[in-house]
Amino acid sequence: MVILRRIPAILALTTLSVSTRAATLRAEVTPRQCTVGDRVTVVVEIDSEPGEHVGELHLGELGEDLHLAEHGRLVPAESASGAPRWRAEIVPFAVGMLDLPPISATVTGADSATSEATADLGQIQVDAVIPEGLEPPGPKAPHGPFTLPEPRPTWPYLALLGAVVACALIHWLVRRLRQEGEAPPRPAEVRPPHEIALADLDALEASSLVAEQRYRVFFYSLTDIVRVYFEREFGLGAPEMTTQELLDALRQRGYPAAICEQVQRWITACDLVKYASQRPAPDHCRTALTLARAIVTSAHQHFLALRDASPPSTAEATAQGEAA
Repeated sequence: MVILRRIPAILALTTLSVSTRAATLRAEVTPRQCTVGDRVTVVVEIDSEPGEHVGELHLGELGEDLHLAEHGRLVPAESASGAPRWRAEIVPFAVGMLDLPPISATVTGADSATSEATADLGQIQVDAVIPEGLEPPGPKAPHGPFTLPEPRPTWPYLALLGAVVACALIHWLVRRLRQEGEAPPRPAEVRPPHEIALADLDALEASSLVAEQRYRVFFYSLTDIVRVYFEREFGLGAPEMTTQELLDALRQRGYPAAICEQVQRWITACDLVKYASQRPAPDHCRTALTLARAIVTSAHQHFLALRDASPPSTAEATAQGEAA
């Protein structure tokens, strides 16, 4: 009799344990009626008991007329009750009553028993952008009588235009009077090429390239200064010439052979740093800079000698004859 009396209690406890493993899946679809291309929002909530774990959430096959927004996945959303909640947006691309796929979730209870909760999303009514048989209303015909506005006077605009022209004329006259009272601008001083090269070498020496061990940039700048000097002083395309082409051009202009050999050794030493990744000592950088100054100075003296030895031009000869 005692056992029989306990059977209802055992059955009730069994029913309670089963019900704790049966999670509830709720789905809300809004709106149920939309047009093609609108987004239909699906919000899914799962009511589960303590100890239960909600596993994967599955949305059935959408078909060709429905597409998932948000990169084709369910997105977790906030819930006021704290229950697990997901959100998805479905975009319909057909007209009529469309069936939404069911949604299901896998729930694991505290005793590792697995169950599945399912919810049916139902149907949505999808209409065209403009329902059939309904045309948009046309523009309404205007009704009179109408009062035409009075024309605005034009004299304020003419007065404003006259004031602007007068201000521009006064400004032009003031500038003209100031320019007549000022001395003419002095022509810009033209520095000879060797002075420009020596100033560039001084600026390179004062830079921080050697201290920062940026040796390749230093030697690229050093050789560019000398090559640009040869271009300006002798009219050579030195920046684009190879070493041999530059030496041949200097020899053709009567450059001494000893100094040509010095230029060749200097360019070769610089090329070892530029192209062979050689790391020079700071003393070598200063020595290369000193040799560059010597090359520029000697080349300028040679240029002066060539200029003095060349016969005067026709204009210079005429000027010298008139002075005599």
